[in-house]
Amino acid sequence: MAITWVIVVTFFAGQGFNQLLKYLSLGGFSIILPIAFVAVPVVVLIVNHGHLARPITGINSFIKSPNIQFTNPIALMSFIVYAIFTYGGMETTGGIVNQVNNPKKNYPRGIIIAAIIMTLTYSFSIFFVGVTTNCNKVLGNEKVNLGNITYVLVNNLGFVTAKTFGLSNGIAIFIW
Repeated sequence: MAITWVIVVTFFAGQGFNQLLKYLSLGGFSIILPIAFVAVPVVVLIVNHGHLARPITGINSFIKSPNIQFTNPIALMSFIVYAIFTYGGMETTGGIVNQVNNPKKNYPRGIIIAAIIMTLTYSFSIFFVGVTTNCNKVLGNEKVNLGNITYVLVNNLGFVTAKTFGLSNGIAIFIW
C-alpha cells in the first residue's frame, strides 16, 4: 500500500502545482469525521440532559487510559506516530512558501493557525467521544487496540445515538 501511495502521489505531483492543488482540495472532506464526532454527541448530550457516558471522576479521567494496552511504551510510541502524521504535512509546505503572498508574514501565521485549529479539533473530538462512549466499558477490553479503535468508536457512536432516540438493540445494531 505504501508503494502504491508513493506512486499515486508522484503521479499527481508530476501533473504540476495547479493540478496538484485541485486534488489536495479534496482533503477538506477529511473534516467530516471530526464534525460527526462533535455534532452527533452534542445532540445526544442535549437529549440526555447533559449526562456523559463516561462520568468525570477527577483528574484521572483525563490522564489514565481505561485500556491497559494503551499505557505501555509501545502504545505511547504509536501515539507519537499519530502526532507526527497530524503535524507532519506542515514541513512539506515549505516547498511552496514562494507561492504564498508575503511569505515572511503569512507563512508562519498559516502554520500557527493550522496548529491551533488541529489542536482544538483533536481536543474537542476526544472530549466529545466521552459524551457517547464510556471508555471503561467500550475501550477497556483486550479486543480493542490502536488498529481498530476508530471503528469501535464510530460503531459505538452510532449505537448510542440510535439508543438515545429510543430504537431497540436490534435496530440500533442494524442501522450502525
